[in-house]
Amino acid sequence: MTDSKSISIATSLVPGRDIELQSLATKSWRAHGFQVTALNAASEIANVRKQFPDSLSIAAERTAEKAVGKPLPFVIDLLRTATAQNPTARVIGFLNSDILLRSQCDLARILIEHASSAAILLPRVDISDIRSAEGYRPTGQETYSIGYDGIFCHPICLPVFPTACFVLACRSGTIGCHWC
Repeated sequence: MTDSKSISIATSLVPGRDIELQSLATKSWRAHGFQVTALNAASEIANVRKQFPDSLSIAAERTAEKAVGKPLPFVIDLLRTATAQNPTARVIGFLNSDILLRSQCDLARILIEHASSAAILLPRVDISDIRSAEGYRPTGQETYSIGYDGIFCHPICLPVFPTACFVLACRSGTIGCHWC
């Protein structure tokens, strides 16, 4: 497996909802060797730290709450957090907190190889429950949700992201799964 210091990602954990799922998701990321940091509104930090004790969580300096009605972080701030937590990372990124990464390949190596020249976007495949995720195998007939639930890129790409346009979006009642 590739050096665990090579990939740094950020997410925003949702306190009080889907604790088991989000814990399994972040565990799946760490299993691939990713360094994981949660970026949340200051008002959420105490609950995030209590409900997700295995995750490093830091308070966001700003959120999009005035625009979207929820204290969601901006994508650029997630990417900046991933960079700040590991300035030597070869790949930075973010994932929505309900995404389980399943893979039988060296995902870190693949991301490092390809993210040096392109951004890698992750669409989600919705599955019905956590138990379904454990045995999920792609069939080629999947329907992908609208939008992307993650991005991986080289830190050099950071300046091209807008500073206030994109935020994470949360949907309740679904679980996302990615497979390599």
